[in-house]
Amino acid sequence: MRVIRIAEVDIEPIATATPIPGWTGGEVKRTRQPLLPEGASKTFNSSIVNFEKGATTGWHTHKSDLTAVAS
Repeated sequence: MRVIRIAEVDIEPIATATPIPGWTGGEVKRTRQPLLPEGASKTFNSSIVNFEKGATTGWHTHKSDLTAVAS
């Protein structure tokens, strides 16, 4: 078993979210904390994505399952 302490996971900047047609909310700033190194699994990817306080995003889709956690 591997115990991961979120406070100890490096934070990486990522690009702002791509606006969808009709989006009027402005720039959405975010960062990522990878829980698995890239390429560690052929079928699994795990990262925490952090959004700036008050950020909102438009409806969109992902190619894989997501788990959302609110703090």
